[in-house]
Amino acid sequence: MPITVPTTSLAIILRTASIRLPGKRIENKTPILEPNLAPITNPIHEDDLAQICVAAALHSANGEIYNVCDNDKLIMYDYFINVARYLNLASPPTIN
Repeated sequence: MPITVPTTSLAIILRTASIRLPGKRIENKTPILEPNLAPITNPIHEDDLAQICVAAALHSANGEIYNVCDNDKLIMYDYFINVARYLNLASPPTIN
């Protein structure tokens, strides 16, 4: 379905922590940090971010700034282990 966005100049800032498409990283067996070394992450999936971009373009006022995240404090190790489990893939190897 086509989306019509207003034609006036509009500046909206969407601040994201990280954009993830984790399946490829897990399929490629890219190593992840062990839990005690893993940083906290707040990822957003690219499809969710695309929907947010459209909503912001249609419903936001000029100059608005949004923090775009899922509001979870999750360590990156747990994130990738959970994604692997969800996709029925082997857990990625770990490094320290």
